[in-house]
Amino acid sequence: MSKHAKPHPLVFLPALACDARLFSYLAPNLPEAEIICPNYCENHSVEELAIAVLANAPPRFALAGVSMGGYVALEMIRLAPERITHVAFISTNARADTAVQSAKRRKQIQLAKNGGLSKLVAAQLSLLLACPRPETQQLVRQMFVETGAERFANQQTAIMHRRNLLNALAKIKISTAIVHGTNDKITPSTHMQEIAEQIEEAKFYCFENCGHLIPLDAPDQLAQSLRAMLRN
Repeated sequence: MSKHAKPHPLVFLPALACDARLFSYLAPNLPEAEIICPNYCENHSVEELAIAVLANAPPRFALAGVSMGGYVALEMIRLAPERITHVAFISTNARADTAVQSAKRRKQIQLAKNGGLSKLVAAQLSLLLACPRPETQQLVRQMFVETGAERFANQQTAIMHRRNLLNALAKIKISTAIVHGTNDKITPSTHMQEIAEQIEEAKFYCFENCGHLIPLDAPDQLAQSLRAMLRN
């Protein structure tokens, strides 16, 4: 990017129980982007979260959502497609929760409310990170614990009640990056591929030895894919 070029606004939407720190290893590799990472408000639906983010976002911007952030990104595109110039869907899917998934979330909410967030994240680390390092493991623990039981419950409730937006994917006509890790034990690759197949301008990226939280497992590779997206 030219030193005189204006950075492109890029709104990052974090995963469940995460915040701007999820992108701390990624941001230095994206000098062409003005990184914006909103805090999720205390809303109880993905649509309400999308409305809150839109209310505080620039008039036009690129968007990147990780896992839960991808659900919010889909709602934002549904609500205000004219404001979004590029989009990246990372470790996410366009489907609604299944009954089995919702039951698991309710159990996690109860565990969190009983003071078990530390226990919960300890059990989840192997699912979230394929290449754990002491610093990334500690970061994930901190984000989960600092989220707190009430906010964790609100986010899980929003996820459980999200709508199925598979039929809305074909309406997305902007440059799109679909990013998946081969070791992602939470989001099946088939769910990522079906998003890519429905979006005309989508490019699919699959990173080897990478888990669910790609911004921590493979920040350099993710930055490269986002730079390619922003150039189109």
